[in-house]
Amino acid sequence: MEGKVYPDITVVDEKDTVIGYRQLFDAIDEGLIRRVSCVFICNEKGEILLQRRAAHVLSPNVLDYSAAGHVDKGDSYEEAARRELKEELHLSDVKLELIIPPFLLPELKFFTAVYKATLSSDILVIPNREEVAEVFWVPFEEFKRDIENNPHNFAASFVEAWQLLRDKISI
Repeated sequence: MEGKVYPDITVVDEKDTVIGYRQLFDAIDEGLIRRVSCVFICNEKGEILLQRRAAHVLSPNVLDYSAAGHVDKGDSYEEAARRELKEELHLSDVKLELIIPPFLLPELKFFTAVYKATLSSDILVIPNREEVAEVFWVPFEEFKRDIENNPHNFAASFVEAWQLLRDKISI
C-alpha cells in the first residue's frame, strides 16, 4: 500500500448520491461512504472462485470475493467490477449479471453492488500477485459453511455483506 498511488474514488451520501471524490485513505480517515463493486465467479460444477488477498493490501491474507474494489471517479459500478476483474484476475470480456443492486453496509461505510459471472472450470485464472496471493475453486455449499463457521478467515466486508446476501445468492 505504501507508495502506491490510488485514483480518486467515488464518495456518496446515505442515498448513494455522489457528493464528491477523494483519495482512498482520505475517504476512509474521514468516515465517508464509498462505492464498491464485488464479483462472485462461479462455474458449471457449482463452485465459487475465492481469492486470498495479498499480504500488503488492505485486509491482508484473508479470503474475499472473486474480485472486488472501489468505484473510481467517473466509473459506474459495472465499470468498476470489470476493472477489478482485469486488475486482480486478468479477466476481460466476462458477462456480468447484477445480482444485488447497490446497498449500504453502514458499519463499513460502503454502498456495495454485487455481480455474478460464470466461467468454465477449465479457464485458467491468473491472479495479479500485487493484489491477490492466490485463487481457488470451492464448492458453494462448502464456502457457505466456512464463512458461517470461520468468519475470521474472510475479509470483514465480505462477512458483513454475506450476512445480508446469503439468502439472495445461489450458484
